[in-house]
Amino acid sequence: MTMAEHDSSARWRTFLTEAKEDQILLLLSKQAPPYLEIPFHELQAVDPEFADDVLEHPRQILDRGSQTLIEICRERGEDIDAVLRVGELPRDSRTKIRDIGRSELGKLRSIEAIVTKISEIKPRLMRSVFSCESCGCKMHVMQEDERELKEPLRCPPTEGCGAYPGRAKDSTRFNLVMTESTMINNQWIEIQELPENVPSGAQPSRAVVLLEGDLVNQNLPGQRITANVIPFVLQEVKGSKKTPMFDILYRLISSEQENTPFTE
Repeated sequence: MTMAEHDSSARWRTFLTEAKEDQILLLLSKQAPPYLEIPFHELQAVDPEFADDVLEHPRQILDRGSQTLIEICRERGEDIDAVLRVGELPRDSRTKIRDIGRSELGKLRSIEAIVTKISEIKPRLMRSVFSCESCGCKMHVMQEDERELKEPLRCPPTEGCGAYPGRAKDSTRFNLVMTESTMINNQWIEIQELPENVPSGAQPSRAVVLLEGDLVNQNLPGQRITANVIPFVLQEVKGSKKTPMFDILYRLISSEQENTPFTE
């Protein structure tokens, strides 16, 4: 864990309570959707070093920011599942799809692109609740990965029976309790680089981007956007075998839309 991640809760708390009080009050009034958008330059003006850390370690620091925002709302008597988004990134974080490789993985980058395809919405488990078949103890598991369902490793010995899942005589099974679990909407979109950025004779580079929560259904094919994304990798599977090659996918953090739709 970097120093930045370690003290990010305190830094978010200072920034949010000093610079975003009006938006927090709006969240608490429930008159606004449960997310708070922060233009990058505002963060940079208050804490330039921390703003740079957000570009380098976005996933952990932004998750910590959302958690801090939820805590601030809770302290003021409202239970709001709020999300914090950073947008309007600086020009030097702009990257072309064709240039994104190993060194950009896990960083926050912005890409100017055209939306080409949109998938249907699929709900995904976010907070899952499992119950132990032997003793009925309930366990909460955060699902941070859209590719694999994370199950409890064992029933907690303090509140439950301490049994492990499996086929042995004293083992147990964990059943998913859908009615108590929380889901979030997911959607995939495909983007491609702007025609004016494609080198002559080359094919336009494409990228597949994962959208979650209130970011879904905000885009139309043909739209020009600046997508603020975190590139991540997914292992290629051929047949039933994993290969040593990886595909780069992108997680959308926020986006800015151009008002004029692009038509072929």
